[in-house]
Amino acid sequence: MRRQLDAYYTPEKAVDSLRSHLNIPYKCRMVECCVGTGNIVNAFSTGTNHVPKGDWITADIDPSVKPTLLADMAMRDSWDKLVNLHGLNPDWTISNPPFSCAMDIVQNAYDYSQMGIAMLLRLSFLEPTLD
Repeated sequence: MRRQLDAYYTPEKAVDSLRSHLNIPYKCRMVECCVGTGNIVNAFSTGTNHVPKGDWITADIDPSVKPTLLADMAMRDSWDKLVNLHGLNPDWTISNPPFSCAMDIVQNAYDYSQMGIAMLLRLSFLEPTLD
């Protein structure tokens, strides 16, 4: 049985590994579009080369996690709302999206992010498939 809202939160080990492979400039506009418990924001907001929490915009479809923007980031209009709300496109999007809608979220993040995106996904995400 799948968890409600595909809520499989990011383990700290995975975030630490991701963080060790990215060199994010100090002052960036960051988006975590499936914030969940906030492990990604928390990990990138501490230590050397950290991005202050104030530079993060968080989004999620689950109101209980209290994101900056309550929205379904698989939908393009949610990204338009994010840009209109903050006046600028994000520099980076870093997230662990639900696998069931990851392709739409990755495509939107790619279209809207100015510097880069990093997504934690199963390797099977890279396998070729037919529509």
